[in-house]
Amino acid sequence: MLTPRDGEGQHWGGALLWRRDARLGDGLPGCSRGFAAGHQGTRSGGGGRGRGGGGGGAAQLNNKISDARRMEDILELVTGGVKLDFIHVSNAMNKLARVAKAGKGERSWKLEGNRLRRDPRFAQLIDLVRTHCPSFGAHACANVLHALGVLHADIGAAAVDEQLAALLGECVQRETRKMNPQAVANSLNALSKLETVTAAVSPTGWAGRSEAAERTASEMKPQAVANTLNALSKLEAATSAVSPTGWAGLAEAAERTASGMNPQEIANTLNALSKLEAAAAAVSPSGWAGLAEAAERTAREMNPQNVANSLNALSKLH
Repeated sequence: MLTPRDGEGQHWGGALLWRRDARLGDGLPGCSRGFAAGHQGTRSGGGGRGRGGGGGGAAQLNNKISDARRMEDILELVTGGVKLDFIHVSNAMNKLARVAKAGKGERSWKLEGNRLRRDPRFAQLIDLVRTHCPSFGAHACANVLHALGVLHADIGAAAVDEQLAALLGECVQRETRKMNPQAVANSLNALSKLETVTAAVSPTGWAGRSEAAERTASEMKPQAVANTLNALSKLEAATSAVSPTGWAGLAEAAERTASGMNPQEIANTLNALSKLEAAAAAVSPSGWAGLAEAAERTAREMNPQNVANSLNALSKLH
């Protein structure tokens, strides 16, 4: 039986929903495989209402999505005569992005992107995202954003138009304060890839994004720290809204988690710090020693890009 993890539960009309896993490798880091719910309910707060997660049929459908191994398995559900609610749509997007990238190189990703662009069922799934976007809570919003970052930017499925971008921008602004550390990191990472959505976020929205990063930094795990810093290094609108206290908190998070970072995470962190002067300035001497030790520890396992990014970053960090 699944049990909720600390900080990962989310209430939807009285039903406690939780993540089945907190870290899923290189596909969609930290995104949930699916939501489970004790009973059917209406999402309270956060704008919009929707039914989801309750009843045997809904639970079985979530299991089908979680167990899918091919894009075809997920896309068939869209036209299978089953009504997908906002939880199903969030889970389907999350799983589709993971399956599209799983165990494949960049050339294969682009082939999968071409397949999706030509498949009318994918267009239908994106329409369902538009329909249910007002009902997404913090976790669903972050999951869908992260999935779209993969599907749109990484594999070239070109799924986000201006209308959807506007809806997602509203969702981000509405749900930011409720996001946990992983959701904050995942949504920032997605925004760094989705220019149309980035353009739809207001200055107030960016201030909220920055405040969320500051608020959750002390609880972030290594992957979330690396993704947050990497995203902020690409998002000028968010970076300009981070306070000196916020940079200090993010620097402390990098120091705290350095010993647990894998090769890609330490490379991304160093690369981000080489571009974020305020964050780099807040790192203590002992923090730099820890980051250097992490780079030394993981060097043998780094791929060529990680090595290049690490050396380039170190050449700029004095």
